[in-house]
Amino acid sequence: MDHFATLFVVLQRLLDEVARPSKMELLRIYGKMCINTFNILDNEMNTIGTGMYIGASIIDHSCRPNVVVSFDGETLKMRLLEDFPEQELDFSKLFISYIDLIDTSDVRREQLSDRYYFYCDCARCRDENEQKCMNAAACPNRNCQEPVDMNDSKLERCPGCGTPITNSDRDTFAEISSFTRDHLAQMKSVACKVKRLCRDTNDKDLDVSRLCLKKQEHVLHRYNVHHIKTLDNAMESALNLEKWREATGYALRLLDGFRHFYSPYHPMLGLTYLKIGKLQLYECQFAEALKHLQQAAKILRVTHGEQDDLYKRVLVPLLCDAAQGDRGHLAITPTD
Repeated sequence: MDHFATLFVVLQRLLDEVARPSKMELLRIYGKMCINTFNILDNEMNTIGTGMYIGASIIDHSCRPNVVVSFDGETLKMRLLEDFPEQELDFSKLFISYIDLIDTSDVRREQLSDRYYFYCDCARCRDENEQKCMNAAACPNRNCQEPVDMNDSKLERCPGCGTPITNSDRDTFAEISSFTRDHLAQMKSVACKVKRLCRDTNDKDLDVSRLCLKKQEHVLHRYNVHHIKTLDNAMESALNLEKWREATGYALRLLDGFRHFYSPYHPMLGLTYLKIGKLQLYECQFAEALKHLQQAAKILRVTHGEQDDLYKRVLVPLLCDAAQGDRGHLAITPTD
């Protein structure tokens, strides 16, 4: 409501009383704008603007969506992620995601409540096992891959291998989790996003991400959302610094988490395969690049379509280069 109060003061100064809506009418208009706007995304799913799409706003939210939204400039496109058995679409059975899905149910519900004013009670938000996995610690036994729920004060042993869980394990997990959350919050700040175009800032971001990942080893489970988000930040910082080999390593590890939490045809999964394939082309790893680009094509063909610029102008040429082993078009060479 602070934002609305500010807008109301501005309108009072700009508009004559005759032309100015009443406060209640303006609040009604403001509410419709808040819940019916979409973030306009570029090809890499980065927000570049905001638009109101009245027709598209009929589609409700789910944390397990069956429709994906993409943009061609300002044009919003929706595509089904699964076969629809009925001849006529039933819009009550179509769902998109309003938010980032790689977050715990508590965070997702808070975001949806703050922005869209409803409490999400979908099947995924009620899935306690996924919630525990997203917050999980790594088992103290390094040969065990079982996620450990450190929030369960009664848990004394790893449920997978029986290794004892000590108070020291809990303290270390709490410390590293807090350190990581603070770092991620800083990276998410608006000011930081603007500064990320600066090389010095990317150097610092990458250094902190490396430190976080080092501290997280054998402490946070590989499917812990804070670990996944740290990998994402590290990859983006390395890409901005043109550290292709290091970025590839982060991207391959990130792929594991994305495959676990995203649906098989989520655009972020397809874009990650695309990034990996492109990076491997830079490293002349043509066979591996082709494998990942083909996976990208399988997903982006569904989420974007073969006529989308991302598919036909970006992905198809890379597929041809990987298949032919031809890197003559690449202007950037490995630097590390």
